[in-house]
Amino acid sequence: MKTLYHTEGILPEGFTGQISHTVCLNETYRAMDIGFAFDRQHYTAEDLTPERKQRIRQYCLNEYGIKAESEDELERILLNDCKTYSG
Repeated sequence: MKTLYHTEGILPEGFTGQISHTVCLNETYRAMDIGFAFDRQHYTAEDLTPERKQRIRQYCLNEYGIKAESEDELERILLNDCKTYSG
């Protein structure tokens, strides 16, 4: 199968609504399969590699000025209080 168009993004917390895209293709197609995939919403302990924690820590600091006070606090927040981040 040939991929003609791909997009991805991050929805804000609590998102309720519709997602729509308008795509102009370079030719007329008689048939087409359209697929959607959604990642899970919450982290598990196995997801939280040191590299991922550091990327999230830096993202939160850069984007929101938020800094976890300790490694334990960061892990507690990531496991219990936030949804996944794909950055």
